[in-house]
Amino acid sequence: MRKIKSYLSLIGLMLILLICYPTIVKAQDEVPEYFQPVVLELEQHYQDILDFNPDALQGTRYLSNLLQDNFYGPAVELKYALHDWNQNGTPELYVGFNDEGGRGVLSYIFTYDGTEVHDLEGTPVVFTNRGNLYFRSDGLINAFFSGSHAGGNSLVQFDNQDNPVQLSSHNYIFLDGRNFQNTETGEPVTEEEYDAIYSPEGEEGVDIHQNFNWTILGSNGDVADTSGNQEQSSDTNQLDNAEGLMEDSTAYLQKLRELNENWLQVYNDHQAKGTWTFDEVLALPSENYSLSRGYHPIVESLQTVLNTTLNEMANAPRGSNYIPESRHLYSILMDTFVIEKRLAPELNKVSNEAINQLRLRAFDALRDYNYQEYQLTGILSYEFLENFLASYNQEMTAVIELDDVSFDHFNRIAISDGMAVEMIGYMNSVDYMPSNELLDSQLNYPINEYQNYIMRTNKLAQDISAVRLYYLHIPTGEMIYMPLGNYSPHPLEEPDYATIYGLDIANHYPEYQAINSNTNHQSMSESGSFSAEALASFMQSWGVEMGQVYQSYTPEQPVDFYGAVIPQQEFKIVVDGQEYQVIYGESSSDQIISDNHLYVDAVYSDISDTVNPSSERHLYLFVVGPGQPRVLISMTAPDDRGYLHFSDTANMALYNGFLNMIN
Repeated sequence: MRKIKSYLSLIGLMLILLICYPTIVKAQDEVPEYFQPVVLELEQHYQDILDFNPDALQGTRYLSNLLQDNFYGPAVELKYALHDWNQNGTPELYVGFNDEGGRGVLSYIFTYDGTEVHDLEGTPVVFTNRGNLYFRSDGLINAFFSGSHAGGNSLVQFDNQDNPVQLSSHNYIFLDGRNFQNTETGEPVTEEEYDAIYSPEGEEGVDIHQNFNWTILGSNGDVADTSGNQEQSSDTNQLDNAEGLMEDSTAYLQKLRELNENWLQVYNDHQAKGTWTFDEVLALPSENYSLSRGYHPIVESLQTVLNTTLNEMANAPRGSNYIPESRHLYSILMDTFVIEKRLAPELNKVSNEAINQLRLRAFDALRDYNYQEYQLTGILSYEFLENFLASYNQEMTAVIELDDVSFDHFNRIAISDGMAVEMIGYMNSVDYMPSNELLDSQLNYPINEYQNYIMRTNKLAQDISAVRLYYLHIPTGEMIYMPLGNYSPHPLEEPDYATIYGLDIANHYPEYQAINSNTNHQSMSESGSFSAEALASFMQSWGVEMGQVYQSYTPEQPVDFYGAVIPQQEFKIVVDGQEYQVIYGESSSDQIISDNHLYVDAVYSDISDTVNPSSERHLYLFVVGPGQPRVLISMTAPDDRGYLHFSDTANMALYNGFLNMIN
């Protein structure tokens, strides 16, 4: 929380640079004469900036500090815009980037004092892809920041001398929802009080990156107008963030997390204002989601299929156990999330917003239709779905709180099997789980090489036939599922989206990075050893690549990770729901241990990292044996028993690096 507070203080500092609604100059020939040398240097050093080559900028007149603390990469586009923040007739020049996920990152601001151009107050601006500024219609500015497990807002206005006055500042954490407190006083704040301050009457405000008109600088000095107000042609509307496909898995996960967070906010705002009945949804007019207006063609297709399904439901027999229509509407909702995961780099902001609006219609129609059928029939299937829909806010919150490994695995299940965790949730435990002996006879590899997930894939089902046990083989990414009670392995099968929606829907989700080693699964079960110096060197270089700083910890010098002090010589943790007794120290193959023991050979964490602006911190346990070498990760505070919860890392570069140094 101290890091959030520090970060929000920095956000407050940067707000001296911005004022309410912008007046943007778009083309280079409209840039004031005094700023044109800056733009010229940006053009000349375009590739050096994107390649993060600060040495090439040394000796420049304006850019020598551009790639210092205020750069957040990697970036694929360099951009600038003009805006008179203090309304004194002299605009400021804003320099920023678009990252690999299509998100804007504000990096530097230049001003003109009537004599010379300089960076504003000599203050660099740190602005990560987890934060943003929103300009409200009442003249106030909301600085928003959200990490995986924490976030915060600051609200600022300007006085008559254009000085910033911070009206409020709050932080929060994601546990069972949002728990707010005042950043300065530590006093708790209710959700109603919080929303009244930062989003009165549901107002979000103008987004600095999505609503400002930026000029993209290309190689050789080319510029491309990125006005968000003009109609896009069918040749150019695809799509405002599709040029840099998010091949990097971290960027892709981050984008999908943001889409889920945006959807939950839209859902909550709609709930607060009042939901629609089934008949009200039927009466809503269709929107113009045409290609010429900048929408991805899947949006119009989704609307067509949704309208057809709603009309079928309106004409279907009522008051019976005949429920294919409900299942079809439920499947459309499921498809919106799977399609979003597949097409994320192709979907621009207006397309994402349109999908959320279609979801609201489908969600309210399904809920009211289901409620009416439940009242008429009392059939358990309708009650099961009713209970899920009634707790949907908590279900989505749990999805948003998933660690990166589990979130990645659930995404791969969705893309491969059409089962989106956002519409079915997941289960932490279930009765009648198969025994290890049974699994050994059904799986291709030893059970300890698999990650297991339990999902109820049909909320309308009245028996255990809808519960699937998914098994992902960590070294290869191979996935199968077993029906509960059957326990026979089945391959995952994608739905035929092309037939349903009349479009070929690409899949841009990053391919699974299989573990490349010269060992097979049998030799992986053997114990080994590694050099502590080699691991330390590797963690230093790998941390630089990740933008993180890691330290090693031992029982003599343990780490305080959100209140849990580890490692000790012996301590307990939870791995994927199972409790383990952990023994720290070098392990050997002749040690005989039970299934609920782990030997941890090294512990690393970035909890003391003071450089990385992200609120996320990581704790890694390196396990050599006995058993399969593993790298376990935790990113959350301990539970009420004081136990940290871990899972296997999904970062194959880290896993392979550790695996390769084991002899």
